[in-house]
Amino acid sequence: WGGEVIKFEGKKYERKHHLKYVPYVGGDVNALRPRRMLALFLSTFMDWSEIPKFAGISEGEARVLEKLTAKPGLMTSSTGRFLDAVSAFLNVCDQRTYEGEPAIKLEASARGGRLLDLEIPLRGEEIDTPSVFKWLIENVGRYPVKDVAYTVQYRLGEVLIKAALKYGSTIIVSGGAAVNEYILRGMIENSEGAEILLPRKVPPNDGGIALGQVYYYSL
Repeated sequence: WGGEVIKFEGKKYERKHHLKYVPYVGGDVNALRPRRMLALFLSTFMDWSEIPKFAGISEGEARVLEKLTAKPGLMTSSTGRFLDAVSAFLNVCDQRTYEGEPAIKLEASARGGRLLDLEIPLRGEEIDTPSVFKWLIENVGRYPVKDVAYTVQYRLGEVLIKAALKYGSTIIVSGGAAVNEYILRGMIENSEGAEILLPRKVPPNDGGIALGQVYYYSL
């Protein structure tokens, strides 16, 4: 599903934690237009009349999204979509022209940043990523972009490793998190001595899926 902590042993696995679900109405157009994804994150705690100002979308598009989200529909817990939305909020990238562009540019914008006072809560099974946007709104303009970008990515790694440590001392990191320097740093610096394993011979992203399928069905 994406954005998750999975406990596994051989063929048996349990999805223990995941990023909080947010609406994903309209499908992958949200991945191409990070401001639209930002609006969907904001909709989890903000009235649609306020969202255009913070998300940088038109009032007309906000009304369309409001109608779409009023009905049950597709939801996402994707780490990539969360990073896209943060990238849009910080005006780092608001249009994806190649795969992973908003998250790649967000990572680059964090170079030389310092860690700020942010905590991403773990509430039961859910990692409360929408709360990050409340913090961003409260602190807009107070800190350099590089500090905010660094903090959000680092703190995401921190909460992911804290969740994972509840289930063992060997942690395998894959997906987009495995190639993000600051998410990894947040994990490693808060690992409490646990062993953190990273992909070396197999791509951590979609390129490794087929091998995982072969492994699963061979057991």
